[in-house]
Amino acid sequence: MVQQLKLDEQQKWIFVHSGSGGSATNLSLNQYAALIQGLLTEFNCQVVLTAGPNESAQAHQLAELINHENVRIYDKNEGLVDFAHSLACANLFIAGSTGPLHLSGALNIPTIGFYPSRRSALPIRWRPINDAEKHIAFCPPKGKETQMNLGLIDIPQALRQIIPFVRKMWQLAD
Repeated sequence: MVQQLKLDEQQKWIFVHSGSGGSATNLSLNQYAALIQGLLTEFNCQVVLTAGPNESAQAHQLAELINHENVRIYDKNEGLVDFAHSLACANLFIAGSTGPLHLSGALNIPTIGFYPSRRSALPIRWRPINDAEKHIAFCPPKGKETQMNLGLIDIPQALRQIIPFVRKMWQLAD
């Protein structure tokens, strides 16, 4: 994977899975782009955009929106086991409430998840099984009209919590 994606082993790797396989509501590509740009501004790291079956075009579109030399696309693998092995290389994993988020959590990788605020979909129920201090979750405002709209999650506001979380996970000084 290092050779395939031209990754720098001296840098931290943030894996971002913007797809959902149709299983969950998700951030928009513009929200993901703003989030990743904020992290790339703050940290010297590389971002690996992961893509499942039929999600490659979305990952490429996101990479174009981000427009940064430290972004790589990982859309070709040998199936689920190979994909899970790649997740073990991540220093941080970001996604909606999807399978890859839970696989990363099972590997005890620090995770950032985005969830609807509907009672049946809350992170208290669906958070990954990594150590509690290794996960941070964001939801839209509660209410029948807003609970499923992840577009209402304010990314600049979220970054104010995410950046200190990443610093703590990576044991970096402020």
